[in-house]
Amino acid sequence: MQVSPNFDPTGVAMISVALLADAVIGNVQEQAMRQHSAANSEVIFYSYSSGAVMLTLGLAAAGMLGPGFAYYRDYRGGIMYLATAAYSLAGYIGMQVRAFPPKIHMLKSV
Repeated sequence: MQVSPNFDPTGVAMISVALLADAVIGNVQEQAMRQHSAANSEVIFYSYSSGAVMLTLGLAAAGMLGPGFAYYRDYRGGIMYLATAAYSLAGYIGMQVRAFPPKIHMLKSV
């Protein structure tokens, strides 16, 4: 069986912009950490917070924020709020675990 993919130009553009932004954000975060002597968790917090604000404003401007909240409220008795909170907590813990080994190495070398 042979599959012939059909790429939508909008999707290709969106993926390209996302890859470009992903490549840039690491360098921007590292530069901000050095320039402001900021901790890794602080930079991650501000990056994610600004991203959440931008997404919220974008969804509100597109008129999709209300339906999103309604879906969360109605889906299985609101369990989506709990699932999102658990997912966010797991992501935070994962980032802290990932950032911890370099801190140990830096402490040992001092």
